[in-house]
Amino acid sequence: MIVERPVWNLSVKTLGLSDDDNKISQELTDFGHSVVDGLGVHLSPHGKKMALIFAPAIDAYGQSMIHLEMQGAFPITLLPVVDQAAEGFLDYQLQDWLAQILITIRDAYSLGEVARIEQSQELRLTIEGEYTLASQIMLEQALLNHPNVLSLVPMTLQKNRRVYRLGLQGEDETWIADWFADNGLSATEEATSEMAAWVVK
Repeated sequence: MIVERPVWNLSVKTLGLSDDDNKISQELTDFGHSVVDGLGVHLSPHGKKMALIFAPAIDAYGQSMIHLEMQGAFPITLLPVVDQAAEGFLDYQLQDWLAQILITIRDAYSLGEVARIEQSQELRLTIEGEYTLASQIMLEQALLNHPNVLSLVPMTLQKNRRVYRLGLQGEDETWIADWFADNGLSATEEATSEMAAWVVK
């Protein structure tokens, strides 16, 4: 049960999915407003930011995908799926996906998970250099075993560059440089206006 309805400031954008992205973006925003009251939540310009950005992507096998980027009070680590295969009826696919996102985050709110998330932070972690798949998996698992790490979500996986969203418990980042140094790597903080970011080489 949701004792107090969460209030979100929803914005939806599509980038590069259509010749008329602005129209699709507005239609998706309108759709979100049309279904949200039945989900036990509320949308308002004064609510917590919830920005959803849908953009085209290609997976490792060359298949056309749609990638979801989420910004605001709710990290993307709440969502089980951030990439979907592009389907023929794009409008209906995105509407269904949007409804599932609202339901997922509402459920997290009702279970009290949001309170835990609001005490955490996310940063962007870029690891440069060519590594074997085995060493990559070992490094990811070692990070996930660190007591300060809540989540590690891949954003970009390339041969010589991997980008992750790293979810941390609290705001302490002081351990990052020492941890990577202990693992034979150099980690430096990167200036960015979007979110805290570290580059590892």
